[in-house]
Amino acid sequence: MLSIGSFIYLFILSIILVITFHYGNKKNIKLIKTVAKMLEEVFSPIDKEYIWLGGVVGFSAVYKVKGLKKKMH
Repeated sequence: MLSIGSFIYLFILSIILVITFHYGNKKNIKLIKTVAKMLEEVFSPIDKEYIWLGGVVGFSAVYKVKGLKKKMH
């Protein structure tokens, strides 16, 4: 059985983890938006597709750019 001290310690630790997760997630989303905007400015795509992998993981992007062909393996 957990003592009250152990419970309070785990509770406070959980709160800290939740707060840092949300802060990091928010920061990552801001970074993702900045990178996507920079890529669009550089490549000027005619068509684009973003695949959202989650706020923590990031995204994948596929651009169709005039004059460039997709290399098939």
